[in-house]
Amino acid sequence: MRRKILVVDDAPIVRTGTAMSLTDMGFEVDQAQSGMEALGLVKDTRYAIILMDYHMPEMDGTECTRLIRSYESETGTRTPIVCLTSDDLSEVCQDCLNAGMDACLSKTCSIEELEKMIVTWKFNASNLISGQSNHSQGTYP
Repeated sequence: MRRKILVVDDAPIVRTGTAMSLTDMGFEVDQAQSGMEALGLVKDTRYAIILMDYHMPEMDGTECTRLIRSYESETGTRTPIVCLTSDDLSEVCQDCLNAGMDACLSKTCSIEELEKMIVTWKFNASNLISGQSNHSQGTYP
């Protein structure tokens, strides 16, 4: 089972802090500081989950997700993408889901909430590959 996670965030402290927490949970982590960098990594590496910032300069998380989904449609793969945002989830989650993300989670979530979400999505990845998706807003499939 894949244990590598991609963290995409333009804020170094958020990206590094999230990566450190994931490493402590036993995951391998790649980091991208932009949507463009994330696209390059996704084309070279298969991830268990992508944690995507909503607001980034040049290419926001929804645009990056749409491009990842387009690439995946050509390859027959599907990676769970979870939005991490400091915005009000009720205001941005539908936009994220419409772009192809699978869930939304607040950046202020606890380590336990983050770990539960990752473990849940990691074990539900086979549902995503078969085309079934359990969209959620701050909750888990």
